[in-house]
Amino acid sequence: MTTEKNKKLLKIFKNKCQKEKAWFISIANLAAAYQASDYFKTRGQKNNLNLVLNILDLLKIKPKNSQKIINDFHLICRQEIIQKNPQVILDGSHNPAKLGNLIEFVKSQKFKKLHLIVGFAHDKSYRTPLKKLISLANNIYLTRFL
Repeated sequence: MTTEKNKKLLKIFKNKCQKEKAWFISIANLAAAYQASDYFKTRGQKNNLNLVLNILDLLKIKPKNSQKIINDFHLICRQEIIQKNPQVILDGSHNPAKLGNLIEFVKSQKFKKLHLIVGFAHDKSYRTPLKKLISLANNIYLTRFL
């Protein structure tokens, strides 16, 4: 299963699965049946939610309170709003894709003043997405992990 949309990559995945005699399963849009919480408003997180719902469906696992689970879900330091006024968001986005997701998340938020606390891996390319983040926040605090 994959959330990949690129036709060239999908062909590679399908060929590899065929060669390895593994299943390749196209996913359905199961996330559309649920109201997404704030955490799942970005494309990346919607794709992640949809992938999980498809895996649960394949395994025939049906949680009783799916909507509540979705509403209550969050990861520590991933788009984590720790204060509302002023808004403070923690995020450990350490690569361009995750930073893109953070940018999309920040743009979806309503705030008067925003403080971003962002952690980067020292060996990742973050300069270009960081330039985009700078224009969105009042203050950005950078840290790194090794």
